[in-house]
Amino acid sequence: MFLGFCLLLQKIKVNDGGYIFLISSNVIKEPNPKLIISSAYRSAFSSVFKILSKEFAKNKSVAST
Repeated sequence: MFLGFCLLLQKIKVNDGGYIFLISSNVIKEPNPKLIISSAYRSAFSSVFKILSKEFAKNKSVAST
């Protein structure tokens, strides 16, 4: 599932000046012991999103977390 999200993010095309938003959960900042695997995936996906947002910024697109 995580790999699928990463591959999807890499293939996204954004118009110049376009926006991408990441709507996430509080579980990223405060992991829930009952959601260990989910918390890990969310945190990892958020990190990948932030890295790719810097690449999109080179194309004058805006990625917001």
